Amino acid sequence: MTAYMIMCGAQTKIIQQKVRRLLGKAHIGLVYSKKINQLLDDLQTNTLNMQTNGIPLKPLESRLTQKQTFVVYNETAEGDMFFMEVCDDAVILRESTVK
Repeated sequence: MTAYMIMCGAQTKIIQQKVRRLLGKAHIGLVYSKKINQLLDDLQTNTLNMQTNGIPLKPLESRLTQKQTFVVYNETAEGDMFFMEVCDDAVILRESTVK
């Protein structure tokens, strides 16, 4: 929504007001709230130079986690096949859709 408002040429104060209202309704952590408020405060200088993207985008945390995937079988190699994913904080057992 913010990117669309910037692209349409909305005033910076209106963008800040709308995003801060949504931010007040959302229950996000203090770290993310602080980061969003910093970006909103810097919005005035970023919109002056529209030739470059002044807002650095971050990938989702779930995309950054390293996973190892193993194929496991129930009892024997002829049994049901599962995929075991080992992450930093979890072990996930997924059922295979191939029968």
